[in-house]
Amino acid sequence: MPELYLCRFSSSGGQAHLGLVANQQLYDLTATCRPEYSGMAAWLQATAGRSTEAIAALEKIPSVAQPVLPPRLSWTQGDLPSFMCPLDQQKWWLAG
Repeated sequence: MPELYLCRFSSSGGQAHLGLVANQQLYDLTATCRPEYSGMAAWLQATAGRSTEAIAALEKIPSVAQPVLPPRLSWTQGDLPSFMCPLDQQKWWLAG
């Protein structure tokens, strides 16, 4: 099973996108225009109770989508996305 990480990131436009990091590549899930990938809260709501299917769908993304960034050797500072807090609409609590 490949390592999969969900994340939020913004590109030079500043708009938040839901991303998938798989095989050390970043994929823009929001760009697929599927409602469950519009944000972290949407993904959590859409996949509640069906984690196996949700993970299987994420595993397919690298075979059907292009990574956001070109190979590392051609990156420039302006190309790099800014990673954001993974929460968007969720409530969270802190204890200390």
